[in-house]
Amino acid sequence: MTMCTDASGDGMITMTTVCGVAEVSQRSGPPQRERTDIVDDLLLAAAAEHEPDRTEPVDLAALCQEVADRIAAHATSRGIEVTVTAPSGPAVVDGVRPALCRAVFALVDNALQHEKRGGTITIEIARDVNEVAVTVRDTGTGLDPRDAERLFRRFAHGDGHRAGTRSYGIGLALVHAVVDAHQGRITVDGAPWCGTAFAITLPAGHQQ
Repeated sequence: MTMCTDASGDGMITMTTVCGVAEVSQRSGPPQRERTDIVDDLLLAAAAEHEPDRTEPVDLAALCQEVADRIAAHATSRGIEVTVTAPSGPAVVDGVRPALCRAVFALVDNALQHEKRGGTITIEIARDVNEVAVTVRDTGTGLDPRDAERLFRRFAHGDGHRAGTRSYGIGLALVHAVVDAHQGRITVDGAPWCGTAFAITLPAGHQQ
């Protein structure tokens, strides 16, 4: 079983989700595995929004460390370091764990695509009594602040996206959908060639 397990279940799938799958199917190029990943992403976002019975206490500190461990070998092969900073103890939210996992992974993967050799990606977790925040910060190509809103649309890339690569998944739009489904918010901060920081903030949950 992979860390981000399937979360399709038997729950309600919205018209937005169906249209998203149709949109992907009409685009030429992506191989079957990438198309499957897209469908998985859409189903995870739908599960988070429409299956409240799927929620459970999720320790975002542990989840972020798992994501970092999972991607470490690939990052190292590209000369990029991935680090995690977290408070002592858990940082718990109530949510659909596979959806949150995929969202954090999408942010780290996005950072990798824009990071330069020798750069560092930092996953920072912070919490207080009301909220838990996860910030994925890179030292790469950065972004034009005018692009910030556009980046959350499906298939969008900033101007600094590495030449010769293309993502057919919903990327940052997935992250936005998952965060919305968890009654959270996402912000982005950056400047051209000065790195980028994406921050997810979610309501704090209850430990069991």
